[in-house]
Amino acid sequence: MQNAGYYLISYVCHDTATSSRYSLGLGNGGTIIGGSAEIVAENMGTEYIYVYTRGELTVQAPRGSVTAVALVEATSGPISGGITLSNAIDSDMYVILRNTNGGEIGRYTLRAGQNSGQFRFEVSGHPAMTLGEAEAALPQLLGGAPDRPVQA
Repeated sequence: MQNAGYYLISYVCHDTATSSRYSLGLGNGGTIIGGSAEIVAENMGTEYIYVYTRGELTVQAPRGSVTAVALVEATSGPISGGITLSNAIDSDMYVILRNTNGGEIGRYTLRAGQNSGQFRFEVSGHPAMTLGEAEAALPQLLGGAPDRPVQA
């Protein structure tokens, strides 16, 4: 099975003035099997924060910055899917697929003011990770707070 293994997919946005529900799902090439998120809220107040990672990576977040990372079990290339926001935000959002050592395979930009988009990342020629490598790399991609920005 070509390209079988594990990759990490993330979405990142910084300094949004609008709360939103961010949802990333895969259409072909793999399945999301787990993930995590870091939210740096502009105002924690009584905002509701929600993370869901069964087959999709969904985060309900207040205004501020969001970094969410999911573990993808790849079955074949390419890996494709979509990102949907309940409310368009005022900053660009980046969807990034990575492999070994955080190497970037591809990047999709959802422009400020848009609330959905489709991405497709070709993985041929990009080695997949083992499950252990992917699980170890996932937390390294979090920490996108202003003092440790995620490269987006």
